[in-house]
Amino acid sequence: MTDEYKQTLNTGDTRSIGRYQKRVSHTHEPSNIIELPQWLDMAGFMLSQMDDFATRGEQASDGYTFAEFQAVQCLQEALKFYTAQEEFPPREAFFSEEAYASYLADTTPFSQQALRSILSRQRTLEDIEDDLDGIEDHHR
Repeated sequence: MTDEYKQTLNTGDTRSIGRYQKRVSHTHEPSNIIELPQWLDMAGFMLSQMDDFATRGEQASDGYTFAEFQAVQCLQEALKFYTAQEEFPPREAFFSEEAYASYLADTTPFSQQALRSILSRQRTLEDIEDDLDGIEDHHR
């Protein structure tokens, strides 16, 4: 994560947000570069950023909207590793033995139902993108 990206998240300074407003992926296939636990870690980080903004009463801030956009994308990317029939991810979702061992130690955070529950409490990407378009227009 670049320092500029962190600055955007931490301060809500959205002058550079348009550069980051791109969708992570337009495919329906799971990543072969970033493994499931990494998507979940990134989603967790973005969700914690949202909580920080909410704690300060800044749910309508640009930073909150940007963190939400990233969190939703990370959760959607994580769900690409699951099949409709399986509650838990396949072994192939873990690229390293360490990640797989961590999963086996506690499978609860990897429940498809849990991820879908978190995602259901967020706005859609399209709605968030509409807000981000407004932010970008505001800074032109």
